[in-house]
Amino acid sequence: MKRFLKILRKIFYFLVLLIFITVLGLYATGNGYVVKGFRLTYLQGNTTANIYDADDFDNRVILAQHPQSWNFASPMHAIPEALDKKLSEDNTVAFLVIKNDSVVVEKYYDGHDEKKVSNSFSMAKSVTSLLMFFAIQDGFIKGTEQKASDFLPQFNATEFGKKLTVGDLSRMTAGLDWDESYYSPFNVTTESYYGDELEKLMQKVSVSSAPNQEFHYQSGATELLGMVIKKATGKTLSAYVQEKLWIPLGMESDALWTIDQKDGIEKTFCCINATARDFAKLGQFVLQKGKWNGVQLLDSKYIETMTQPYLSPQYGYGFWMDHQYKPALHLFQGHLGQFIIIVPEKNAVIVRLGNGMESTYPAKNLVLNDAIYYYTDQGLKCL
Repeated sequence: MKRFLKILRKIFYFLVLLIFITVLGLYATGNGYVVKGFRLTYLQGNTTANIYDADDFDNRVILAQHPQSWNFASPMHAIPEALDKKLSEDNTVAFLVIKNDSVVVEKYYDGHDEKKVSNSFSMAKSVTSLLMFFAIQDGFIKGTEQKASDFLPQFNATEFGKKLTVGDLSRMTAGLDWDESYYSPFNVTTESYYGDELEKLMQKVSVSSAPNQEFHYQSGATELLGMVIKKATGKTLSAYVQEKLWIPLGMESDALWTIDQKDGIEKTFCCINATARDFAKLGQFVLQKGKWNGVQLLDSKYIETMTQPYLSPQYGYGFWMDHQYKPALHLFQGHLGQFIIIVPEKNAVIVRLGNGMESTYPAKNLVLNDAIYYYTDQGLKCL
């Protein structure tokens, strides 16, 4: 027995030494972000990021200075039992339906509520593109075809880089050397999420194919767009979104935008942490074509441009869409099933937030994830 315990002790010490050497090697090779990613995912029982991870990172606060409450239908509409069950089983935390400027359905699950913030993930890409058009309207950026190298001189080094425009970064036609993967530890997307030197990382990104030729969804494009907006406006993205959207729309709660390090830059490809009600206001703003409380905050032509397909039938400037579906829709979309779905024909906005989507949905074989059509159809049925 003593010999067996001695062997176990040696194995334990060997494993500890192996882990120590591995961690040391990761930091020595510039891959220390893998350790943080492993700690925040696998050691917490997850295989990817989660919607409540804001506390694990540095953030900037987006202040809600003049809160305005939503109008609520009286009585509120009921969620059909089958849909309610599906939402609960599907790791949903919030489900809202807005019709004619009023909340008609609001249901929270798994301890979430109207005050709790959660991660937007890639819905932030749509917000960043909105900020790009605000910067164009404000005269900070000449237009979507202004060269990105006017703000990011690194792209002056190659012919493809010189052709890259600000619009290419928004509409995912940048042609970057970028591997979009959310589950591989040794990956530029993972490093951008868990690393703490984002600006340095983005300076290494190159344009590997001719821009404005093909659609390739790349988080790096939106991160570069955020850097362009910051340089153009001289403001952090958090300050600019507070000025242009959070205060004018009367958001009810402060939000957080995750940054790579203290006093660093916003992760514009992801990570606006807000409440479901405030996410819904972003959808309502787009539904109203940039108008709020009778004031045209953003020219409607920019909303029209953003929500029309460009080189892909499913993507415009930061927005996903299916205009062939009945009814036509466009949306903010994020990892793990974060959706703000806008249905102009029905004057409706549908918000679904959650920590994954494990269920199956009726196959549509159309351009978007089947879950999007399911939540659109079921949300409209609630009306």
